Amino acid sequence: MLPAARLTKLVTGAKVLLSEATRRSWRVSSWSLQQFSGMTVSCYLAIPSALFRRRRLYDVTRPKIRVSRLSHGAARDLRWFTMLEQEPGVGRALWPSTLGTLTTDASPYGWGGHWQHLLPAAGFFSAAQRDLHINVKEVAAVRFCLLAFGSQLLGEEGLLQLRVDSRVAMHVINGFSSRSPVLMAGLRNLHEVALLYRVALRASWLPSMANVWADTLSRKGDRDDWRLSDEMITRLQLRYGCHTVDRFATPLNALCPRFNTKMHAPVREFNWVNPPFSQAARVLNKVYADKATETVILPV
Repeated sequence: MLPAARLTKLVTGAKVLLSEATRRSWRVSSWSLQQFSGMTVSCYLAIPSALFRRRRLYDVTRPKIRVSRLSHGAARDLRWFTMLEQEPGVGRALWPSTLGTLTTDASPYGWGGHWQHLLPAAGFFSAAQRDLHINVKEVAAVRFCLLAFGSQLLGEEGLLQLRVDSRVAMHVINGFSSRSPVLMAGLRNLHEVALLYRVALRASWLPSMANVWADTLSRKGDRDDWRLSDEMITRLQLRYGCHTVDRFATPLNALCPRFNTKMHAPVREFNWVNPPFSQAARVLNKVYADKATETVILPV
């Protein structure tokens, strides 16, 4: 845990920077920003995500000039530091409980992985994702596997061991940071999923020749993975009514919000909640207890 004095100093420093930024059109002293960034690095053992939250602050710092301008992302990360006293991620166990091993791999067009050499998960990248660098796909493969197995296997807080055959992905995941904006965006998405399931990630390298099953899953095609044309689907919907469940599908071609897949795949409910405002506290407690993803309409 952080000593109380260090935690207070970190929170106060973030509040002072935010106050200065709001008064000066999101401009702050470069020296003050550097000093705060250094303080976040010194706290990373107790707050591992401090390195992750520091990246955008580092990107906007202009040490050769007196003033730096905060981006929207950097301002959001500063706000996160101002709320550290209520953040559940402050402090970590020296010997955390282990949730098992997740082995993953990515190919030019697909991803795959398995949990404890028992349960497989696999899928294909979308057309927009296929042109991404392979290191970005390796990080995405970890995220997709987490989403695929999360609701069944990650019910308890603890440490998840990752095995990946990309040294770059290993260092990025363990270091919580990357100079590549695209890779950093993928890391942020992975970090959000890890927070959702309250797991800590620790990656280790696995030689490609030993990563046989995950490699096979990421490259295996599916000749039965086809769908009707949009025109024919529309005709059938008009004739028979709206369908509610797609029983043979993947996340990329499912026609209904609810669907079944051949193997574990990333499936997340995204809830719309417009509750009675008198029940706001109960709704938020329910969201936290179920680790749910929701858009909640509440008064400010």
